[in-house]
Amino acid sequence: MSTTAPLTSTVGAIDVTALVSSLMANEAKSLTPLTNAAASYNAQLSAYSSVSSALSTFQTTLAQLNSAAFSAQSATIANSGTGTGITTSAFTATVNSTANISPKSQIIQSAGMDPATTFAAGDSIAIKLGSNTPTFITLSSTTTLSGLVSAINSAQPNVGASIVTDGSGSHLVLQAATSGSANTIQISSNGSLSAFGYNPAAGAPSTMTQTQAPQDQVAAISGNYNIAVTSLAASAKIKSAAFPDGTTTFNNGILAIKTGTGTTTLIQPTNNTLTGIRDAINNSTAGVNATIVDDGTSSHLVLTANNAGATNTITVTGTGDFGSLSTGSWTNSSGTVVPSTMTVQQAPQDAVVIVDGVSITSQSNTITNAINGVTLNLNSVTATNDNYSLAVANNPSGVQSTAQSFVNAYNALIGVLGPLTSFNATTKAAGALQGDSTINTIKNQILNTIIKPVTDGGPLQTLNDVGISVQKDGTLALDTTKLTTATTNSFSAISALFNSPSDGVVTSLNTLLTSMLAPTTGIVAGRTAGIQASLNSNTANQTQMQAQLTADQAMYTAQFNALNVSLTTMQSTQAQLTSELAGLTTS
Repeated sequence: MSTTAPLTSTVGAIDVTALVSSLMANEAKSLTPLTNAAASYNAQLSAYSSVSSALSTFQTTLAQLNSAAFSAQSATIANSGTGTGITTSAFTATVNSTANISPKSQIIQSAGMDPATTFAAGDSIAIKLGSNTPTFITLSSTTTLSGLVSAINSAQPNVGASIVTDGSGSHLVLQAATSGSANTIQISSNGSLSAFGYNPAAGAPSTMTQTQAPQDQVAAISGNYNIAVTSLAASAKIKSAAFPDGTTTFNNGILAIKTGTGTTTLIQPTNNTLTGIRDAINNSTAGVNATIVDDGTSSHLVLTANNAGATNTITVTGTGDFGSLSTGSWTNSSGTVVPSTMTVQQAPQDAVVIVDGVSITSQSNTITNAINGVTLNLNSVTATNDNYSLAVANNPSGVQSTAQSFVNAYNALIGVLGPLTSFNATTKAAGALQGDSTINTIKNQILNTIIKPVTDGGPLQTLNDVGISVQKDGTLALDTTKLTTATTNSFSAISALFNSPSDGVVTSLNTLLTSMLAPTTGIVAGRTAGIQASLNSNTANQTQMQAQLTADQAMYTAQFNALNVSLTTMQSTQAQLTSELAGLTTS
């Protein structure tokens, strides 16, 4: 920021430029404390930006250190069958991925109904989740299914309501807001709402059915499982009769496609060729993929269901020119009933896997409900001479890798925060946040969260129990020998120590970091706002002082210029008097 304005002077005995410059250089020293303070504020803002970034990076890493990561187990597949061609490729297994151990919330739905169905004013429904107090909802006026959904959601009964529509009509769908086996839904209702009653424990009949069972967080149990794959899930695939290349057009009629129990989709091609039909199908929500296969002389439209499973059949209904694509008989323009020309290329079917003698059916070749914490990915059907086994065992090296990631993430955070509050005795250089109480609070709260005992950790209550300890320099170190002992004696407790929902180390750290990084209420945002306010005040003070310096410079310049004029006049008067006196003397 400039501290002087351009100088002007009147030629005279005094060097106004030099004199005013000297005076202003002295007065400008009053700006130095403000500019130094501004530099400090800017350094602090930059430092807190680094703090925010480091805390965010730490939290991002923690998100990856979930229960699955601290429950690392290995899956080994073996085939002890006899004969030739014995392989171990019939399936693969993934153990304790986030997807297959995550808790699930219960979902139930009603029977299908006309969406215009009305429910009478004054009728009530009571919804209870787990051990919570029931929420009573009484209709204030006659309403439709959509209005019922709005009334339920407005009452906030710990259950979310929505509508799903398929071929059987519209369904009221209720999903528990909280996951876990303890959070089951119970419904009492009367009058026109009676069909929505649901309490399986009471044995009362109900049209509500469970579409997703509640599930606690589950982890795989070490052990051996005998597995056989008797069928793979397959998608329905049908093929049309042959159409001469480039000559067939579809000029009138309607084409509709339905998969499984889904809704019927009307297909509206933008042009009347077989290619136009293919494109219209692929741009629709019919649930199938359309291709054209050319045998050299003719073309065939091939439809494949997007989803596998025995129930996901393909039904095509056509009228007029589209009748030849129907999967059932149809009536042509002459009134003749024509049988379907669509042929089945692949029948839809479910996957069937037998685990320890128990048969499990799935619409997908990815099966997550056969063994807790294990996902089976089916590749082929096993042969009669196969004897597959799956061994699930604890994986200490995987847990060690995860624990080391935790240590590394914390040490990286300390590597950023430490220098900001340090003082170098040799260079006399201080960190930008040395003595800052807020940054010390942040460091202390994080450290206290790390070292505090965990109540739900079972036999493992502190990080020291798994070999993680705080060093003199504030960083963490991992004792792998101690961790190995913990994985041998208390494998399942390691995950609880870090990820217990109540006060696990990672759980608590994530809660703390979310609070610290809150955009307006967090400790980082609050301190940053305070520094910015000080900087803004400093800038205003500098502006005010600069205005005063500019005014002083103008005043000094004017005063010394006026003095120069006076001196010049006096010099002129002196010269005149001297001349006149000299004349008197000579006369």
